[in-house]
Amino acid sequence: ALSRSLVVVGAALLLQAWLVIGIDTLHSKSVSLRELYMTLGIWTAPLLVAAPLFSRDVYSYYMQGRLQLDGHSPYNSGVALVSGWFNSGVDPMWADAKTPYGPGFLLIEKAIAFVSKDSAFVASYLFRFVALLSVALLAIGVAKLAELHGINSANAVWLAVLNPLVIMHLVAGSHNDGLMIACSVVGLVYSARHQFVRATVMVTIALAVKPVAIV
Repeated sequence: ALSRSLVVVGAALLLQAWLVIGIDTLHSKSVSLRELYMTLGIWTAPLLVAAPLFSRDVYSYYMQGRLQLDGHSPYNSGVALVSGWFNSGVDPMWADAKTPYGPGFLLIEKAIAFVSKDSAFVASYLFRFVALLSVALLAIGVAKLAELHGINSANAVWLAVLNPLVIMHLVAGSHNDGLMIACSVVGLVYSARHQFVRATVMVTIALAVKPVAIV
């Protein structure tokens, strides 16, 4: 009960801080893009050492990697085929579920499972590292995309990246949506610059992470 209360209080404080910064960002030019990037780093730093929050999907990622190492395809089988899957932290709801992810992310799952061996703990932090890199790429991409369309970059980064929903879902939860979104945004940046080959490559990578990127 204490842990849950502290998470709620922390999320409320984060939301309040985000709104206060937003007032300054939207109504004046006193907040720079560099300051927003620094704030993003400060806000995400504590989450880098926290256990996965709000979701156990990261453990499903790990066990899907283990499933591949055992010679099975996540497109045909659930992680229940892997010995000891229950103790890894996977939600039993997804034990027999086939993966909805693209082949690109399956390769990341397999690589992390290979490196982390039998440790779901280590794997969870490696997936969080991937999520952190994704958010960093997203922050740069959003700023560039806004600039190309004549929109204040600081306003765009405040709304689309510093947003508590992004921090809690993509960093705290280590979800692969971050990589999909970041690649999609970078693809849009290349498209706005009329670099269509690079744009196609980035959007294809996004699709290879999660096919819902086609939307």
